Amino acid sequence: MGPTRVEKPMSAHLMSEATRESPVRARLATLSLRKSAPKFVANLLVVGIIFWSMFPIYWMVVSSLRPPQFFITANPSLLPGPFTEQYYGLLLSNAGFVLSYINSFVVALLSTFLSVVAAAMMGYVLARYRFFGSFAFLRLMLIAYMLPPMLIGIPLVKLLAIAELDDTLLGLVIAHVSIALPFGVWMLWSFFQTVPFEIEESALIDGATRLQSLRLVVLPLAWPGIMSVALFSLVVSWTDYTFALLIISSTANRTVPLALATMIGEFDMRWGEVLAGAALVTLPVLVLFSFVSKYFIQGLTAGAVKG
Repeated sequence: MGPTRVEKPMSAHLMSEATRESPVRARLATLSLRKSAPKFVANLLVVGIIFWSMFPIYWMVVSSLRPPQFFITANPSLLPGPFTEQYYGLLLSNAGFVLSYINSFVVALLSTFLSVVAAAMMGYVLARYRFFGSFAFLRLMLIAYMLPPMLIGIPLVKLLAIAELDDTLLGLVIAHVSIALPFGVWMLWSFFQTVPFEIEESALIDGATRLQSLRLVVLPLAWPGIMSVALFSLVVSWTDYTFALLIISSTANRTVPLALATMIGEFDMRWGEVLAGAALVTLPVLVLFSFVSKYFIQGLTAGAVKG
């Protein structure tokens, strides 16, 4: 039988090291928890904000697909179902609503195109040429955003009436351009300042005109800003109710917001059709924004940095 192995007792030094490691590990775990807690709270707040923002859209779409008895229920369910398409069928079979939808589409496209072209030309001139009162002119353009829309709309309607453009889609286009143009000029002005003049100067040396250098050199570099202005102008025109109410008076020239407003009466509230129409107005904007959101974010941030 071999010799018996005798284990040596742990030395005092090793025992003290083990005793010291325990508080250190606990402190590290506490520090890690303190660092992760703010991140967890921030993520929780982001989720809450997203839910708060998207719930009205969810409720609008789901409610537009509910049967009529849903709107007289005391405790409606938040879960989807049962579904019916009758409200969308009523709207799409209504010639007046379809015409108003087409009117909104035409007005929005024209307003967006004119706003982008005018903002690009004005922003380029103000960014490349220095003349007396240029910056003061930029400041004055933003005064429109400091005033209520109704205060601007009253004199604007008077001017359109003098020009015999009241109750016309062209007059509504002019009103929408006047609202979207200041924002577009400010954004593209700041964006054009970030484009180095040397790049444009090389095109001018090669024989290009100012307009050619703007179209072939500057505008492609400012594409995120242009998309931001286009998206902003489109949303302003597509969702406008105030100026449409002031300018348009005939049924044939109504836009979608005006057509939806006629469904809300003193003794009659067609909730299903109103929600279905609101969904038809909102969803195209959401789909468009999902494709061009990166350009919109680039346009808002890139123009803020010079050089």
